[in-house]
Amino acid sequence: MSPAIILEFHTLAQQVSDSMVQERLLAQLSGFFGSLALLLAVIGLYGTVSYIVAQRQREFGIRMALGAEPGSILRLIMLDVISVVAVGLLAGIAISAAATRLLQQLLFRIGPRDTVTLVVAVAALSIVALVAGYFPGRRATKINPMEALRYE
Repeated sequence: MSPAIILEFHTLAQQVSDSMVQERLLAQLSGFFGSLALLLAVIGLYGTVSYIVAQRQREFGIRMALGAEPGSILRLIMLDVISVVAVGLLAGIAISAAATRLLQQLLFRIGPRDTVTLVVAVAALSIVALVAGYFPGRRATKINPMEALRYE
């Protein structure tokens, strides 16, 4: 045996771990970009709902001056949020169903139409959207009717 030959011994677990580095990196990047997309969706939805509430501030002031309860104002805003989210989710589901055929070879150990993943994504986006819509809606219920009427 030549002393120039170097022998390295690794356990099977270490060899498997070393062979999965690329897949692990891809999974971490996918998780990071998925989280970033969720954060951007929250910021965008919050900004949109805040803008809509600011534009309708006079309407909410009139409604409250005529005797509307804060709960009815919040319900009105949340119905708007739900309708926007429903349209977005339907479009997203349709696009993801079409895109799975293109991305099928990149999926590892899941089917191209994984129902559990789709349900979890829809539930997460719905919850996040409702929370993002709640805060501007709650702020709208605290509008003083006289200030809202003098706003513009």
